[in-house]
Amino acid sequence: MKPNFILFILLIGCNQPDMKHYSYADGNGNLFKISTTEIHYIPITQETSSSGIYSGGLEKKVAIPTSQYHEIATLFEEAAKNKSAHTSKRKMMTGLVMINTRKEQKSIILRPSSDEKKQIESVLHTIVQPQSGE
Repeated sequence: MKPNFILFILLIGCNQPDMKHYSYADGNGNLFKISTTEIHYIPITQETSSSGIYSGGLEKKVAIPTSQYHEIATLFEEAAKNKSAHTSKRKMMTGLVMINTRKEQKSIILRPSSDEKKQIESVLHTIVQPQSGE
């Protein structure tokens, strides 16, 4: 590769806006990691659940189109802005929104009854469709 081409690539990378990464832990503790291309579902296991009985099913990765990523990002950003949907303590059935950039990490706990929590979980569970491992 020519040095000018490498410099050009480096300059483009430096001018890119700070990319946001989203994660969500649902009311049961299942984790969803959202990238621009996929959702990685990491379920809670029977051994790690508070009841010792619940399992979130099987771990999986599901490809998503850019439009779906933007829909999810919008839900997360709206949930972060609506302070009336927030609570200060992570308890059972609350939702945990995590928004990360290179410069900042933000975590928001959503009340169990908030519309934002219900919308986020509905969209994520519909995309991933967790299935039992039994």
